[in-house]
Amino acid sequence: MILHPVTIKDGASTEECLGVGNTPLVAMPRSATGTGRWYAKLESHNEMGSMKLRSAYKILTEAQLRVGSTVIESTSGNMGVALAYVGRQLGLRVILVTDPKLSPSHGIEMRQLGATTIQVTTIDKTGGYLLTRLKKVETLCEEHPDWFWVNQYSNPLNPLAFESIAIEIVRDLNKNVHLHSNTTLWYFASVSTGGSLSGSARALRRLCRRLPIKELRIVAVDAEGSAIFGRPARLRNLNGIGSSLNQPPNLQRSLIDDVVIVSDAEAFAACYGLRHADFYVGGSSGAVWAAIHKKAHHFVAQDIVIALFPDGGRMYEETIYSPAWLRQKGFPELTP
Repeated sequence: MILHPVTIKDGASTEECLGVGNTPLVAMPRSATGTGRWYAKLESHNEMGSMKLRSAYKILTEAQLRVGSTVIESTSGNMGVALAYVGRQLGLRVILVTDPKLSPSHGIEMRQLGATTIQVTTIDKTGGYLLTRLKKVETLCEEHPDWFWVNQYSNPLNPLAFESIAIEIVRDLNKNVHLHSNTTLWYFASVSTGGSLSGSARALRRLCRRLPIKELRIVAVDAEGSAIFGRPARLRNLNGIGSSLNQPPNLQRSLIDDVVIVSDAEAFAACYGLRHADFYVGGSSGAVWAAIHKKAHHFVAQDIVIALFPDGGRMYEETIYSPAWLRQKGFPELTP
């Protein structure tokens, strides 16, 4: 963990020195019934361990805030850690509104990076905490009009930050993967604010026109209990995927070819399956992997399947990877 200002190296950008982007695209094992070539974009290789660093860096640097300015955001975990990290490097005061679902590791890391956390405890009408968190942020911003609200759900810089994921994917495909005219490129990404999927998918649509492939298929992965695609909202155990909002402003639905809904249990089982294969991932990554297995019968030998893994498993040792937590939540025992 970097707790002190980063030294800018000669010839390197601030973005590079802060560890933003250029994450690996790695080959993955197929299921017994699957075919094609499967890859994962490992966003855990960003500094602070998640793709949210791309968004935090883009939004805070573009805002051009004065040193000492106050930044506030609602967060379920990764965005808060990323904002705390970037905010520390830029000399900003960071306030993060969280809820009881926040993993202990996320909260500890936010505070170690100098952020102030405010926890809401009132469950909203959907059975979750998102609407309560957003209301708290709105109230605080009304009381402090000089504070900067990141607002990842509607800030247009959020999806723009994730276009770099597509650029890196296409670069690595061109360098390392044989493509031909019968190839369908499948891209699976989880949905929450809509920023990462919309930004990366929009750029992929543009860039893939230059690739010698048959077509690009964008598959959105959502959680059971999420309201994003019109299903009833309810309390979920998965963090970092799904939303109580039916229409996140940053979600561009026209980009999506298909939606796969994944249960908490399916996502957790996929996390443990990946652990057996030496990949240590968070719940949203597990959900993406579970979704790919659900669609595996659609793939043919020439296809390329790419999973966007938003984060690693380090922050979920007290939750997903804790047998006691799984028992408490009523899930079957899983073996790491």
